[in-house]
Amino acid sequence: MNESTRGTLRLLLGVWYGAGAVLLIELLAKGDVQSLAARIGGSTLAMIAFLYAFTAGARLAERESWSGLFGAATVLVSTASFLLLAVEIWSKHPLHAPTRTFVMVAVSLFLGTISLLLDGERDEDEGLVRLARGVASLALFVLGILIVISACGVDMSPRIPGLAAALFVFPALSLPVLRLIGD
Repeated sequence: MNESTRGTLRLLLGVWYGAGAVLLIELLAKGDVQSLAARIGGSTLAMIAFLYAFTAGARLAERESWSGLFGAATVLVSTASFLLLAVEIWSKHPLHAPTRTFVMVAVSLFLGTISLLLDGERDEDEGLVRLARGVASLALFVLGILIVISACGVDMSPRIPGLAAALFVFPALSLPVLRLIGD
């Protein structure tokens, strides 16, 4: 990591801790804290989802291949989703559109998970490991699309997203075992 990136991260970390201090003071000084506490809780969950997807995408973006472009896209989508979610949480009427909020978080998490799968790729991986990673990534991508389609009001059988979920979970969780038996 170069020095300008480190400097930027230090600045962002300083702003982050400053914002945290302001929120803590506000929580301690304010009389009715229910809505503020709920917004802080929602912001915390949004930040966890954002950092997960952002970090996974940023790690993948360092690669000089098509997967690096996917990582960069993950960084952009997760940042945009976090900003839109923060506006939604801190608006006058929070969670006015819960479906949109759910879809934004789901898409960011799906992209982050796919980025993690792709970032775990090793040169020594054999064919079965590459196939399992590809099937899991594609299935998770399809599952994300199906969630967006469903959120738009299109009625579909629950069997379709269930199949996509199963096609993600089984290969993704079998990756470590496939690596062990392939060695």
